[in-house]
Amino acid sequence: MEDQMSSESMEKFGKNVDAKTDSVKKHVGRAAGEASDIAEMTYDELREQIAVFKSDIADLTAAMRDLGQAKVREAGAAARHTGQKAVSAAGDGYDYATEQVGEALSSAERFTRERPAMATAIAAGAGFLVALALTSRR
Repeated sequence: MEDQMSSESMEKFGKNVDAKTDSVKKHVGRAAGEASDIAEMTYDELREQIAVFKSDIADLTAAMRDLGQAKVREAGAAARHTGQKAVSAAGDGYDYATEQVGEALSSAERFTRERPAMATAIAAGAGFLVALALTSRR
């Protein structure tokens, strides 16, 4: 639902930016088209045109700011979601590894109970090989 609201917000901001951009283009086009008349404009008319232009620029700037803030919020939500998925996956991996170690220990205990002589011989042989490997390195 948050993604839907975010998409709707982004679309609204996009339309607002487009509207403000069109308004700025209209005023700039009108100003350029009437460049020859500017010399004849009164001071008050010129001041009014500048005020409208400033207002349009301010509105466009606000719309861009809002759009940027919405993008930051959207990126933050996506990062949180990805982080939560990573934590969940790490927890699942830990649970799986713990289960596998437990099964290996159970299997080793069962083998030792069923064949104690064989388990002792294997342990002695492994100990001998480790001792041999350690003494030959020195």
